[in-house]
Amino acid sequence: MAVAGSKATERILVVDDDEPLARVMARTLRSRGFECDVALSAAEARGLFEANEYAVALLDVRLPDESGYGLLEELRSTRPDTAVVMISGVDDAELGKAALEHGAFAYHVKPVGATQLYLLVVNNLRRRSLELDNRANLDRLEGLVAERMEQMRRAAEERSAATFTTGTGRETSGSR
Repeated sequence: MAVAGSKATERILVVDDDEPLARVMARTLRSRGFECDVALSAAEARGLFEANEYAVALLDVRLPDESGYGLLEELRSTRPDTAVVMISGVDDAELGKAALEHGAFAYHVKPVGATQLYLLVVNNLRRRSLELDNRANLDRLEGLVAERMEQMRRAAEERSAATFTTGTGRETSGSR
């Protein structure tokens, strides 16, 4: 089972130019119940994103056709519901910090063991779920606030229309 309580199998995209490693990562995730595709370049990843919805993308920092950071920024704007995890062969805190500043959910250094990979995906799926719930709750709250403000505006207009001034200059409610 991929994630307890998930409605459907989550789809994962592994984007890495190291084909043997990418295939092992995909096979590991499939063995844990995930649907998983592999892209060996940013261009191939874009094509897969056009055809599929991915819950998580494991994205190598260095790709043959462009920087993984460029694709990360594009995905944050075009696919905000996809949790992007940057993966690098370089253990560099500044690269990790840059990944997080550009919107990655996490930064991880290769090689990634099977259990570590599984937990990385599960944890980021959980975070993604929480962020989607939070966004939905915020949208719902904003809708309720807008509805309540409209009710208050209408009530103020009705009260204003129901109040009139008598000939003595004193305000009198029309509902008496």
